[in-house]
Amino acid sequence: MAEARGKIIVMADADRTYDLSRLGDLVGPIAAGTADMVLGSRLDQLNRGTMPLLHRLIGTPVISFALRRACPGLRVSDSQSGYRAFLTDKVRALGLKAPGMEFASEMLIRASRKGCGSASGHSDTGPGLGSRN
Repeated sequence: MAEARGKIIVMADADRTYDLSRLGDLVGPIAAGTADMVLGSRLDQLNRGTMPLLHRLIGTPVISFALRRACPGLRVSDSQSGYRAFLTDKVRALGLKAPGMEFASEMLIRASRKGCGSASGHSDTGPGLGSRN
């Protein structure tokens, strides 16, 4: 993120999980000034090829619920989504340090504490190259 030069940073898994032709849907709320961060939600279109059963039914929903409880006002349905966009200056100000999977949760917790507005949006997902059958 230190090397990013644009006003908005977009993250997406490199295995073609997300339909990047719909990037405008993800960054739209940020460009319109209604959100500082937007997460694409995979939960509407889940199947065996897009997420393992335990992640679909327990992992992602439980982590998302816990984060919403810990961070009043946080509006996300899929807290672990790898498809997210955010304002560059806002995310740099968060001082993120997590090196692995906990990065997604750290970002949401710190953003919530700093009063960043978040939104959840639908994202088209497919099995991609990293299919988890």
